[in-house]
Amino acid sequence: MSSTASEASATGERAVAGGESAAGAASGGPRPLVPGSEAWLESIPPLATAGRSLAVSLISLQTATARAAGIRPTDVAIIAHLQRVPGEPARTPGDLARLTGLTTGAITGVLDRLERDGYVRRVRDQHDRRKIFVELTGKDIETFNAVFGPMIAGLNRLCSTFSKQQLEDITRYIAGCHEVIQHAVEGMQDAA
Repeated sequence: MSSTASEASATGERAVAGGESAAGAASGGPRPLVPGSEAWLESIPPLATAGRSLAVSLISLQTATARAAGIRPTDVAIIAHLQRVPGEPARTPGDLARLTGLTTGAITGVLDRLERDGYVRRVRDQHDRRKIFVELTGKDIETFNAVFGPMIAGLNRLCSTFSKQQLEDITRYIAGCHEVIQHAVEGMQDAA
């Protein structure tokens, strides 16, 4: 049995031409790659390289953003965690500690600094006065619009080169990467 067939068998799928699974072939939609198949081995290394390059460039972006805004890279990370789309829950200091891996004491220090600089405010929960939420004041928008304007224009141009379906697939991939990475971070935090 070939490597592709044995790996497909191990996952409960039947290998088909091109290293794609029978499940994907039967549905008529895009067919997922079978780990270890020729198509997999051709596709994954460039994807991994692109992902690593993106991760490194995001670290550089965080540092450059902090420098341009006159704040610290940790502050930029906290602000990014506080930027929400409608429907996302408000964040507590404990949420921020969990999301960043910082101690609650360190989060308190960062929030004190961001509050003093006018970026955040602490707001008591209307239903449970012991609970505190952290929200942005809007200063982040005015500060970061100047920094990110050209980059956002470039990203908009890039997005316009993809179809709606391709953007949905990219979004699904990035969301999946986030889940995998967050799970790994939580595992490392639990082990520490």
